[in-house]
Amino acid sequence: MKHSCFSFIVFLSTVCCVNLCALTTFAQTEALFDNMLPAGERVPLRQIIPSMTGYNVLDWDGEEGDAFSQVMENTFLKLRKEGVKAGRVNEAGLDVEQVLIEELKAAGFSADTPMAQSGKRRSVGYPDVEVRKGDQLFYLEVKTYNDDNVSSSQRTFYLSPSKDPKITGDGFHLLAAFSLKHEGDERYIATGYKLLDIASLECRLKYEFNASNRDLYTDDMVVFSSEELTSHE
Repeated sequence: MKHSCFSFIVFLSTVCCVNLCALTTFAQTEALFDNMLPAGERVPLRQIIPSMTGYNVLDWDGEEGDAFSQVMENTFLKLRKEGVKAGRVNEAGLDVEQVLIEELKAAGFSADTPMAQSGKRRSVGYPDVEVRKGDQLFYLEVKTYNDDNVSSSQRTFYLSPSKDPKITGDGFHLLAAFSLKHEGDERYIATGYKLLDIASLECRLKYEFNASNRDLYTDDMVVFSSEELTSHE
């Protein structure tokens, strides 16, 4: 890779900690962008996680593989029989996650919303579930998908830097995916599943600049408005 890991770490730290508006000179801003990876660059998860959190992605060699296989099968059978209620397939994920957590616990794992580095449990952001058994730590992302678009280029996996990462140790990174089919009356049933080892998943880098309504609708931004027009009537 033509850009160093240091540049990547600088970028991640910058996103977490620096307000671009606080950079007072063009030179400072330019130097910041010089240390960033090009947008669209592919970076494997095993490199992203250590840069973001300080913890390594372990190579999974089938640890607890039989147990995970049974958990996935039991979750699938329950979702196929009982289904979940949701307006759209991507809204069913939370219910699927809860069923999966129940099956993990039944199989002897401890499983819960991850405890962030601050000591608080956080549901938002990667990963969805922290799974432990003995001294082994697994980070599990949960996804639902439709068989019709499983090969599409739609972005479905997101990972953003955080000041309070949900990853607190070296661990295995897996993804549990369940295909769902609409059965009417906002009910979805499972039609299949996949367990993925995502250590080598290459993620595309996407930059985004954003502003809130508070930032946008300030008096010094307004050229004219309906409020001004009505005040003169």
